[in-house]
Amino acid sequence: MPELLTAARARGSELRIWSAGTSTGEEAYSLAIVCSELLRDHAGDVRVRIFATDADEQAIAFGRRGVYARDALGAVPAEVLERHFVHAGDGFEISKRIRTMMIFGQHDLSRRAPLPRIDLCVCRNLLSGLTDQLQKRALQLFAFALRDDGYLILGEAESAGALSDDFEVVDPALAIYRRRTNAELRRLNERLTIDAAETASANEDIETLNEEMQTTNEELAALNEELRATVEELNASNDELEARGDDLERLAEAREEQLGRIGSQRTALVKVLEAIAGSVVIVRVSDGAIMHAGTPLEVSDFAAMRGGWSSGSTVTSPKGTFTLTSAEVQVDGYLVFRLRRID
Repeated sequence: MPELLTAARARGSELRIWSAGTSTGEEAYSLAIVCSELLRDHAGDVRVRIFATDADEQAIAFGRRGVYARDALGAVPAEVLERHFVHAGDGFEISKRIRTMMIFGQHDLSRRAPLPRIDLCVCRNLLSGLTDQLQKRALQLFAFALRDDGYLILGEAESAGALSDDFEVVDPALAIYRRRTNAELRRLNERLTIDAAETASANEDIETLNEEMQTTNEELAALNEELRATVEELNASNDELEARGDDLERLAEAREEQLGRIGSQRTALVKVLEAIAGSVVIVRVSDGAIMHAGTPLEVSDFAAMRGGWSSGSTVTSPKGTFTLTSAEVQVDGYLVFRLRRID
């Protein structure tokens, strides 16, 4: 308060205080008494004007009368009562000197315009009962009403954080704020402009990244198409392999059947050999190969006979001369001849 009085004295103007939500006036009169005490020896130096406003007309009417019961003033020091109050029945009435500082009026923060050129605005424990939207409107009114470097005092549980660009914290414990000067606001706007430019640049970078991501997504989509085609080819190859596997399985089965037939034929040949006790020649029809030559001859004794097999053929060897006659035993794919010695 002394700082505000000094500033008002230096600029040669009055000190203007706004007690917003003053209710029945106790806060507004307290501010006037503080100013009066500070100006006791310099009463004519600075004119003090205190605007006490509230939305409640009855509260304003009570405050305008300035009469309070003795019990309501129990905390006021005796010397202050003596200087600034006069007896009024069972209570006390505000002195004329204090009344000259006061202007009471009905004012709704949600509807009315702000008061101009205010040096100190006191609005304690009113914002907490308003919605967030009305709180912000009230703070905007106070910011508009206050001079550069003017002060705002709120309730200890309240904050001007919703308009942190307009108010600087002076004492967080007592919820005292200072309105920033226009120069400070211009610097803040310049900083915000720089921040906006940086944000725009960052947005351009983000847009570029988005374009790169879009290109990458398109490339990934193309790769996915290629992978899908590759998978389809692999599936087709798998189908072919499965078909070939089926063919191989059928071939294996046919081979097994052929081997079975060969085994059966060999078994039959063995039976033939057992039946004729070795005096026999067995020739494979497909290539004329001698499969067996019975005693006393050997396969080499029939070298000159390869490809000319018939019943009645003669075989001459160091072991003697033999003639071939067809045997009674027949085996598919083979010729069976008996050997008969003729020398």
